[in-house]
Amino acid sequence: QTLFLNMLAISSRVRFHRRHISLVHSTVSLNIEESKYTIETIRSGQGSYRLRMNGSVIEANVQTLCDGGLLMQLDGNSHVIYAEEEAGGTRLLIDGKTCLLQNDHDPSRLLAETPCKLLRFLVADGAHVEADVPYAEVEVMKMCMPLLSPAAGVINVLLSEGQPMQAGDLIARLDLDDPSAVKRAEPFNGSFPEMSLPIAASGQVHKRCATSLNAARMVLAGYDHPINKVVQDLVSCLDAPELPFLQWEELMSVLATRLPRLLKSELEGKYSEYKLNVGHGKSKDFPSKMLREIIEENLAHGSEKEIATNERLVEPLMSLLKSYEGGRESHAHFIVKSLFEDYLSVEELFSDGIQSDVIERLRQQHSKDLQKVVDIVLSHQGVRNKTKLILTLMEKLVYPNPAAYKDQLTRFSSLNHKRYYKLALKASELLEQTKLSELRTSIARSLSELEMFTEERTAISEIMGDLVTAP
Repeated sequence: QTLFLNMLAISSRVRFHRRHISLVHSTVSLNIEESKYTIETIRSGQGSYRLRMNGSVIEANVQTLCDGGLLMQLDGNSHVIYAEEEAGGTRLLIDGKTCLLQNDHDPSRLLAETPCKLLRFLVADGAHVEADVPYAEVEVMKMCMPLLSPAAGVINVLLSEGQPMQAGDLIARLDLDDPSAVKRAEPFNGSFPEMSLPIAASGQVHKRCATSLNAARMVLAGYDHPINKVVQDLVSCLDAPELPFLQWEELMSVLATRLPRLLKSELEGKYSEYKLNVGHGKSKDFPSKMLREIIEENLAHGSEKEIATNERLVEPLMSLLKSYEGGRESHAHFIVKSLFEDYLSVEELFSDGIQSDVIERLRQQHSKDLQKVVDIVLSHQGVRNKTKLILTLMEKLVYPNPAAYKDQLTRFSSLNHKRYYKLALKASELLEQTKLSELRTSIARSLSELEMFTEERTAISEIMGDLVTAP
């Protein structure tokens, strides 16, 4: 397990400077006890990682502590890690135990081991030196200390006498008498052991819905998740009859102690009574209208200050109730539209302009909050996965009723760049389907009005039937 913590400690400190380097995918190599572990790291969210090595995959979470350390969750456990660079590699302190991530052993590179000052070379540039023979003197903590050659060879000086150095600075190179003295770590061909998730997953439908919805939002933020699984889980949860009840109960468990006493009592009483009727088979729909009316009636009384405070307090409850005003289908529309807006809010910025120009404009616009620019660029960098997510949502949830998403479909169809071609085309097809449906409805209504003026009612009914059942 130490290996995985080591890898995360390094990958969480990676900084990307070139624009063609992915902000989500990277590869890290670790040398531990003469073995080289090559691991692909994939960011699945802010502080969330998937790690791949030789076909095996594990997941981990990372948080940066205020003192520069890292708090990591792996296999259901938490670990605190600190890192320090040394000449021989990176030394990690993991839960109080140390581990060295070694650099490749290369005696041809003469490195400074600690911060110091180069006083003088003891051999001339281009001279031959033997192993374990001093080749230079340095000043460390006001003391003069020799530097020993790790192997025999011809020295090539790179720094000047009197120059200050940091740990790891290259002082000189050796043309080795024996090139085989350079030892490289052997690649590790094994795999990760079986590990559980960083945090145990809940089987309750509202928890699974929140998890899958968060994963979808992370995809739209530019991170990586298996899209088909995310959409499948989300659709399954949104279709569950018990979802709104569990969501309401979770919100109430958080807010109940802060709600006005009378409002809390009436909400709990009416809800319990309704749930009892549901248990007796009288109704299965979520009582969003009833609960909303109770809240609105209670908010109508009190001083302006009390009303304003209570409105802010019940805002999460009201948001949930409004999303279910048309039943589970209405809630699904609400969720999908919010995901569509997440996509459009970023990609409409890049639709008509050159990427470098758009980024420069964003830097000027958000000069005091450059993290906003980083977030937008990160999101746009994942446009391929984002588009796949939107297309899959369209297939699963929009196709049965495209009219409910007409505004967003119109904006999708207006995206110009070739990267949006499939999405724009699908949106245009769904818009055409909406127009045909509206046309059939209009014709059917007109024919119905004409019935009173004709005796050929049988013929009219047949035409109306054909229109209604047309594909």
